[in-house]
Amino acid sequence: MKTNLKIGDKIYKIEILEIDNNIIKVAVDDEEYFFKQDGEDIILLEENEIFSLFGFDEEEKNLHYIGEEKVIKAPISGTISKVFVKNEQKIRKGDIISILFSMKMENEIIAESSGIVKKLKIKEGDTVNKGDILIILE
Repeated sequence: MKTNLKIGDKIYKIEILEIDNNIIKVAVDDEEYFFKQDGEDIILLEENEIFSLFGFDEEEKNLHYIGEEKVIKAPISGTISKVFVKNEQKIRKGDIISILFSMKMENEIIAESSGIVKKLKIKEGDTVNKGDILIILE
């Protein structure tokens, strides 16, 4: 959902990007914020809470960024049947990074941005859920 919000003379571009498991990701002028619904309240998440929600370990927290261009996530649930990249490999936007078998189909997972594979979080045979982080880029 996209909308513009005018406060005084300034117009803010607001987009609700994702709602999942009581977590809401909102972009305000292309800067991302994460909120959690806690009963009746909506709470802005701290950076360390965001890292733990996305399953980052201590080494990965040093990235200090979890925007979409730094991670490649599973678009659907399924089983990783092939992995075409390895740690420290350069990849470019449009490269096929893996094949995800789901609903009796092989689905190509394509890099949406260029970078170097900092951490490969999958291997052939792994089962992944929609939204799971497959690769962390630097």
